[in-house]
Amino acid sequence: MTSVQSNVTEPGAPFDPDGAHRDRLRALVDQVLLAPALILLVPIFLLPSALMLYLSLTDPVGVSHYAAVLSSGTARAVILRSLAISLEVTVISVIVAVPYAYLSVRGSRRLRALLLAAVGCTLFFSVIVRAYAWLALFAKGGVVPATLRVLHLAGPDLNLAHTRLAVIVAMVQYGVPYMVLSIYDSFRRVDVRVEQAAAICGAGAILRWRTITLPQMLPGIAAGSVIVFVTSLGYYIIPAVVGSPSDSMIGQLISQQISLTDNWGLGSALACVLMLVSVLAFIIFRRVNNWAGGRA
Repeated sequence: MTSVQSNVTEPGAPFDPDGAHRDRLRALVDQVLLAPALILLVPIFLLPSALMLYLSLTDPVGVSHYAAVLSSGTARAVILRSLAISLEVTVISVIVAVPYAYLSVRGSRRLRALLLAAVGCTLFFSVIVRAYAWLALFAKGGVVPATLRVLHLAGPDLNLAHTRLAVIVAMVQYGVPYMVLSIYDSFRRVDVRVEQAAAICGAGAILRWRTITLPQMLPGIAAGSVIVFVTSLGYYIIPAVVGSPSDSMIGQLISQQISLTDNWGLGSALACVLMLVSVLAFIIFRRVNNWAGGRA
């Protein structure tokens, strides 16, 4: 059980000027620490977003590009495919990250250091290097088809490169570290004594996991899902290198409209649609996070 401390003064309690001063000082420090991030947010995100919205409505003037996005079967198919792949990557990342984070928290100190170091090291590798590494692994002469042939699970001509499977696996490998770190931060806050008390009262392992551990992990799962899902929506390099034209995502479609056809208006409209979908996904996962936090 966790106790919640309230800053509201109890009725009849003496007023604490030092405590009020500390609260004001803490709020001021928080504002000062947030100032650099807010300053960077304007030129790096807000101004390009405003320019993108302006181009989508003025090249030419009107909402013709948005109407084209909604009426185009190709654009709708790419958007739905991007959502489906991102959702699959998010779900698989959760399935992989939950036991990984569990072992990182409940394992020995040496195992924890090894697992977290493995996750941290992957963040230092370029996404381009990862994409071409997976391409080599999934190609006809790569390790994955060769292993499947040795196990008599595939024929001699198996080539997994440029397939949907290769895209999902490569994107999961990129998203799992963020999911693991998010769940790990949430899971390490779980009070082991509560689980021990439940075990003493006769609760089995599954019941303890469902009623105690999992609810307290849900905020971390929701936060990690936001990161992985929104990031996966905008992937460009991995689907372009590992996937096929039939597996192209919205990032590739935006690049094609701008770099190949020089249609900045339509490309900007697609980018605005992508940003809108990302914001909606963030709101949904944020509500799930708040709900999970209330249950924890």
